Amino acid sequence: MTPLDLLTLNDFYMRLMKASEYGIHGVLYLALQPKGKITVLDEVAEAENIPKSYLSKIFQIYTKVGILKSYRGANKGFILAKPPQKITLKELIESFEGKFSADKCLLGRRNCANTGKCPVSLKWQEAVEAMSKVLEKTTLKQLMDSFDYNLNAA
Repeated sequence: MTPLDLLTLNDFYMRLMKASEYGIHGVLYLALQPKGKITVLDEVAEAENIPKSYLSKIFQIYTKVGILKSYRGANKGFILAKPPQKITLKELIESFEGKFSADKCLLGRRNCANTGKCPVSLKWQEAVEAMSKVLEKTTLKQLMDSFDYNLNAA
């Protein structure tokens, strides 16, 4: 089971926002480049089939939160701001999705999650905590090490 498999439980799908999906792909692409290579946005967008304008906004956010470092001028482009073993999948996802939380009732009832009595809220909280732990333990380095280079092969 991979970390992203946790997002599909019993045919119930939790979809990540496109920004998170694209962001993970873009950052993984940068991580797989030779160490120290500053990569231009156009290259990442083309290689990962991501609209350049959208990827630009994603990378701006990742730069603001300290995941990426951007360069301007003759050597413009992006590079990881910290080692891949220090970047977690949780950090990449929460940059767009916000903090993982189980503070709202899945059934739409008020104060349900606060009572500690609702079995649905209790299980939901358990699931969110488990997912959060797995994503926190999963580093970009681990993703790089298990990356299938033939994944996008035609």
